Amino acid sequence: MAADLMARGFDVLLHAHPHHRRVLDAISKGGGLQATGLVTGRFLPRLTTCLVETLEFSTTVVVALPASAHDGLIAALAGHDLRSHCLIGINGNFFVLGAARVVSAGLVVETSTSPFAARVRGNVVNLRGRKAMMWAGGQRMPDVQEKALVQRVFSMPLEWMSSALAVDLSCVTGVMHPAPMLMNAGRIESTVEGFLFYREGMTRAVGKVMHAVDDERCAIAAALGLALPSALGIMNRYYGLSHDSLSGFAAHSTVHNVEKSAPTSLEHRYLSQDIPYVLAPWAALGQRLGVPTPTIDALMRLASLATGGPTAGRGRTLESIGLDRLTARELGRLALGEAACSMQLSD
Repeated sequence: MAADLMARGFDVLLHAHPHHRRVLDAISKGGGLQATGLVTGRFLPRLTTCLVETLEFSTTVVVALPASAHDGLIAALAGHDLRSHCLIGINGNFFVLGAARVVSAGLVVETSTSPFAARVRGNVVNLRGRKAMMWAGGQRMPDVQEKALVQRVFSMPLEWMSSALAVDLSCVTGVMHPAPMLMNAGRIESTVEGFLFYREGMTRAVGKVMHAVDDERCAIAAALGLALPSALGIMNRYYGLSHDSLSGFAAHSTVHNVEKSAPTSLEHRYLSQDIPYVLAPWAALGQRLGVPTPTIDALMRLASLATGGPTAGRGRTLESIGLDRLTARELGRLALGEAACSMQLSD
C-alpha cells in the first residue's frame, strides 16, 4: 500500500511497533522501498516506531497488521484523542467492532480483503495482483465526504456494505485458507520445495469442504438478514473472473499460481489467524443465532489438534467484540446498519 500510495503522489509514513521493526530496518538498510510488478520504483517513506509521530503525521491511519496485533494497537490508540482521525483496518477481521468500543476515532472502517496480492522480501515488495474492487463498512455508514476520503486511499473502487459486521462475514479468508491447510497438512510438513497452494492444494475434494464452510457462512449472514455473495462470487469479482467453483478458480487464477507459495509449516497465518479471528467468531455468531456450523466446528477442532491447541485458545469472541449481550434481533439491526456499533456500550 505504501508503494501504491507513493506512486500516486501521497506522502507516506510507515509505523511499526519498536519490537516488530524488521521491515522498517530492511527498508532503511536497503536505501528505500523497492517495488516490482504492478507498481515499480524505489520509494522513500518516512519510518517511525513512535505512535505519537504517526498520529501527528496524518489523520488517516491505515492499519495493515495481522489480526493478532489488533488488540495491542487498539489499546495503544485508546489513550489518544482521535476525534479528527479516520482509522482504516485492512482485512478487517472484526477490527471495527474491537476498536469502536474503546477508541475515540471520528470514523473507523474496514475492508473485506487486502487490496493487493503481494510478497515482501526484505525491502522489496512484489505486487502480483490488484483487486478489481473491495467491500468496506464501518461502525456507522460514512457520509459522502467520509466515503470520498476513504476512497482516496485505494486505487480500486470500494462498495459500501451496510455495516462492519457484514464486512466481517465477507472476509472469506476463513473459506479459502483453513480447509486447504489442514487437508494438505502432510504435504506441507514434508515437501521442502513447497507447492502451488491454490492450483495443487485446492483440488475438487478440498473445494467441496471449502464450499461447505461457505454455505455455513452464508447461513449465518442470512440469519442476520444479510444476503451476501458466495465466496466464489467474491473471489471472481476481486479478480474479474467467472469460474463456476472454488477449485476451478484456484486452478486457473494466474495471480495465485505465479510461484510455489504454500506455507512450509502449520504455524502459519492461514491457521493462526483465520481460525481464531475468522472462523471462531463466525461459529460463535452461528451458535447465538441457532445456525449449525458443523464444518467450521470440525476445522477448528482439527486445527487445535494438529497445532497443539493455540489456535483455539485465543482470538475473537463475542465478548471481546462487544456482541455477547446482544440478542439475535439486536445483532440483526447491527448487521443491517440500523444501529451503530456504539449500541454495544448502551449498558
